[in-house]
Order: sequence, then structure tokens, then C-alpha cells
Amino acid sequence: PILVLILAPLILKETITAVDVLGVGVTFLGAGLIIGFDIMVLSPEHVVGDICALGSALCYAVYVIVARKLRRIYSSPVIMGWFFGLGALFLWVGGFLLKDQFFVAPTQSSWLFLVLLGILPTGIGHFSYNVSLKYISAARASTIILLEPVSGTLLAWIFFHEVPPIMSGIGILFVLIGIGMASFLGRNQADEK
Repeated sequence: PILVLILAPLILKETITAVDVLGVGVTFLGAGLIIGFDIMVLSPEHVVGDICALGSALCYAVYVIVARKLRRIYSSPVIMGWFFGLGALFLWVGGFLLKDQFFVAPTQSSWLFLVLLGILPTGIGHFSYNVSLKYISAARASTIILLEPVSGTLLAWIFFHEVPPIMSGIGILFVLIGIGMASFLGRNQADEK
């Protein structure tokens, strides 16, 4: 969300308000509390992982910016078809080149989980997200991605009986408050203009 907050005004010419900045900040603080700031340490042993995480954040920001721009012209199914079609092709080629187990000898259960991942988080989740990009700013939409640590924590609690620490519970509240600020207060601010 921070990179989207920086890039949206530069590329999309979107106006960023104080509420957007505050909402992203509160949401990001909440995600840090869920994950645990104590494990977020830059060290030489983790350089490759840190670079990959920053690369992932940059790719996400570019995705949001490009998808927001394309939503002005194309429908969500067209955008998703291209994004995920090219992504699937890239992964397919990479899987064969790296001789990934799924491509060498896929099992029935791996196909089942692949189909479920395709329908639930990719199909329904990304479709809904892409639809939202037509109606809300990139900065506001980007805060929604921080529901992932919230839902991951809650699902781990429900299915694996992993009780989250108190700080994670506080972090979940911060994420929800930050998303609410960015979504509802930001929308009210936009309506007043």
C-alpha cells in the first residue's frame, strides 16, 4: 500500500488525502503487529528474502496501478484473463524448466487444491478486487490487501487452533480501523468535494 500511495499520484494523477495516508499508516501498523515487529529485522542472513519481499511489494504496486488504469477501458474478466493467463503461462514454463514436483508427477489432491485456489482467492477474490478498482482510488483499494494477515490469522485460529497472541488481536483491530478510515472516511471526504 505504501508504494501505491507514492505511485498513484505520479502515474494515475490521483489525489492523495491525509485520510488516505493515515488509513494506510494505521493499516500498515496493524499488519506489523499481526506479523510481529520483533521478527522484522534486516540482517545479512535475510538479504535475499528481503529483496524478494520488496520485489513482491513493487510488483503488487505496479499491478494495482496498471489494473486501475485498465479498468477505465476494459472489464474485469478481460483484465484477469490477460493477467492470470500470462501469469499461468510464466509459472507453467518455470515449473517445467525447474522440474517442479507438480509438473513432473501431479497428484489428484494437488489438482484439487489448484482448482480451489483458482476458484476462491484468485477467481472470486481478485475478480472482486478488480471490480473495485473501477470505483475507488488505487491507494484506498491497496489497503484491502492487508486483510490477508487478518484472514490468515483468523483461519489459522479456526482450522489449526493456533491462538493468536494479544498483539495480533490488537493488530487485527488496527488493520480494520485503517481500512475503515481509508474506505469510509476517504469516501465521505471525496463526496464532500
